Amino acid sequence: GSGILAVAAERRGAAVVVALDTDPMAAWEARFTARAQQPPCRPLIVAGGVECLDDENFDIVLCNMISAEFAPILGEIRRVLSSDGIVVFSGILECELRTVRAMLVEHGLEPLSNRTLRGWTSLCARRGGRRS
Repeated sequence: GSGILAVAAERRGAAVVVALDTDPMAAWEARFTARAQQPPCRPLIVAGGVECLDDENFDIVLCNMISAEFAPILGEIRRVLSSDGIVVFSGILECELRTVRAMLVEHGLEPLSNRTLRGWTSLCARRGGRRS
């Protein structure tokens, strides 16, 4: 939506930052947010989904979506993770944690840790072994 994760990743030292949003207006807002920073940030912001990424591999993927939105693209998220890559999911309802963990395992992602605040959970996972 706002591009704040792209800004944070760049400010924390990520060498390459690619931000995706399927909503063109959200991508525009993310570009505005990045360029409004002092000094301006320059992430690559794409109006499109993870399928836009060909053979790229990323060490870290930040996914701020509710589980109903990221569930259909878990295979694509795993595909773009480097062999030892980490993905951080945020926007998970606390009551969905068990279900989300099972979905991740089913898609070859190994849940690591989670944090919950006021009913919302973030969950870290890494690319697991070969998906069966």
